[in-house]
Amino acid sequence: MDIKPIKTESDHEAALREIERLWGATYGSPEGDKLDVLVTLVEVYEQKHYPIPPPDPIEAWSYELACRLIQSIQNRFQLSTWTDEQMSSNSYWTTQLYCALNRLADDLEVEVRHSQVPPHSEFLYDVCFLETSGRNSEGFFTPETSLERVILVLESEWEKGSKGILYDFTKLLLARADLRAFVLALACNSFERILQDMKSVIKSFTQGSKSDRYLVCNLQDPLFVLLDGEGNELCRVDEL
Repeated sequence: MDIKPIKTESDHEAALREIERLWGATYGSPEGDKLDVLVTLVEVYEQKHYPIPPPDPIEAWSYELACRLIQSIQNRFQLSTWTDEQMSSNSYWTTQLYCALNRLADDLEVEVRHSQVPPHSEFLYDVCFLETSGRNSEGFFTPETSLERVILVLESEWEKGSKGILYDFTKLLLARADLRAFVLALACNSFERILQDMKSVIKSFTQGSKSDRYLVCNLQDPLFVLLDGEGNELCRVDEL
């Protein structure tokens, strides 16, 4: 077995080619043993020359939050079971969305603000998940019940017109939150068009950061798209 240490990039490339050639070799055979040794040598070389930095904790949390939000919405919006009257009622869509978010807020142990939470304390956005030092009975912030962190801000729009959708989406640019979410219900083609407009809105915002995260949730033809603060798609899923 003619194997030498990997010291240069040329050695690395040659080892990768040999691994590709030997891939699938029988375990315990001379070829299999050579494959095991080469894989170990390549791993050592790559750990030294191409180290993978640890994940950013804020970015990892934003992704986890997006996944949990998608799951909560999917669990609530089983549209095949809805009646025609429910499908045509914007207030019913809103109530179902808020029920899903209430449960998620309970799971996350954060305060939720929207118009259906007493005392009807919608705060700047349709929905906010907040960490506070306490809760004022009237919904006000005081030195004793101060705002500490914004976990999620969410806007929703059930009308089909692009002007109203983009107006509400633009509000999200102002938020300092771990995740900014927008929920709507459009046919697939209409959703893809409005999604491109949303990307343009994000790209035009000069005070944004690449680390910002936007989750766009389409419920009619289910699709969830995660964007960064430059309007680039990070991922899209139709279910979890």
